[in-house]
Amino acid sequence: MSFYVSSIVSALDTANISDMLVAKLLPYIQKGLKTSLVEYKSSTFIIICQLATKSIIAPSLINALASQVSRTLLKTPSLLREGVGCLIILLQTQQSLDVGKKPFIHLCKVPDLVGVLKEISSLYDISSFLEYLLLNLVSTIIHSSAGEDADVAGPVVCKEILEAILQNITLDADLSKMLARAFLEEFLSFGKHYLEDTNKMAELGKSILPLIRLLETKYVGIYYIVW
Repeated sequence: MSFYVSSIVSALDTANISDMLVAKLLPYIQKGLKTSLVEYKSSTFIIICQLATKSIIAPSLINALASQVSRTLLKTPSLLREGVGCLIILLQTQQSLDVGKKPFIHLCKVPDLVGVLKEISSLYDISSFLEYLLLNLVSTIIHSSAGEDADVAGPVVCKEILEAILQNITLDADLSKMLARAFLEEFLSFGKHYLEDTNKMAELGKSILPLIRLLETKYVGIYYIVW
């Protein structure tokens, strides 16, 4: 496995990465993500990271890789940090954060996700990954209150994750403003559909108020900055 990964990584470091080269590597990457062999899967994470840092990957392939990597997180707990790190690099190095809902659904099921992110964020920039995660958390918290997004994680789980992020990870100025703006925009979007249903609006307001207060407390004056 050491020879395998060192050979592939060295080749990616020196080669002109073409679509043909990626196509030839893809079957081995997919096999590595599905294997029960921990060393093979760990090697595959390294190869994906090298591929992501050396080239711009087609959006459809990014989506597929992000979905497959996130699916492995629960199946191989010993490689949780490596798998999350692989997802972070995919999102940090590529031009699009639109990798669909599937990675988000799997991430919400990961035990101590925030603990892993806190550890990694103390050493590396994970802002793009956090942006993807935070936007999906806010959207799910608000719209699942009306029974929408039934296929994604429940609002209770999402609230717990978002609260843990706010309490344990310091967001930079852009991320904190983005999060505040997301709350406002999603709330307004919700209101357009349920404006006449005062009970729903009141329930939603009560539900998200603790998160809003936590955000305002940690990032004083954030809503004035947003607007």
